[in-house]
Amino acid sequence: MNLLDQANRRFLERFPESKEIFLSDTNKAGVIGTMSQDFEFSHDEQGKKFFKSRINMSKKDGTEYHIPIIVSEKLLSSEICENKKVKVIGALRSYMYKREDGSHLRTHIFAKYLSVCNSEETVNYIYLKGFLCKDPIYRKTFKGMPITDLFIAVNEAKMTSYIPCIAWAGYAEYARQLKMGDEIEFWGRAQSRKYPKINSSGEIEMKETYEVSIAKWF
Repeated sequence: MNLLDQANRRFLERFPESKEIFLSDTNKAGVIGTMSQDFEFSHDEQGKKFFKSRINMSKKDGTEYHIPIIVSEKLLSSEICENKKVKVIGALRSYMYKREDGSHLRTHIFAKYLSVCNSEETVNYIYLKGFLCKDPIYRKTFKGMPITDLFIAVNEAKMTSYIPCIAWAGYAEYARQLKMGDEIEFWGRAQSRKYPKINSSGEIEMKETYEVSIAKWF
């Protein structure tokens, strides 16, 4: 069994419900975490209503982060509310939203399955297969840890999502050799990350980005 088959098997073990859901061959997402807030209205699309919330997660070192999710009205129930542990299966998607300081890319999990979950564990699996939209950006942390930023286009049947990704350490060294147009395939985890940025007034303010941290190349 190759590495991809092993990863797919682990995904099915954690998310057996995915057998009954149509998931793209290029984009699969599964998370188990705690609802940080009740759902609120997001948008209408072709006469259907969609709602948004966030799933709170934590890394092994205790660092907390969150993942935005969007679900259709038909998946909602009175059981699924703030502070509930839930299981979400779907695809990682992106969209542009406008603010006073310009347009920004936002990623979220578009849910195709949503239920209350009694598991004690936190799970975060993202599988993506796509193409690099631009050459990787290689850098190092102040402690010398190699990092490579990647921006990929993931094609599904009727849409394309543009997903920021990040590779660390040895994966970063490999990723820095890639070029725009290269096809890549990997498992990782969705995450939010805060970073300092100097604004137009010269002050430092904290910004938040959403990305996929790469855990395994194929």
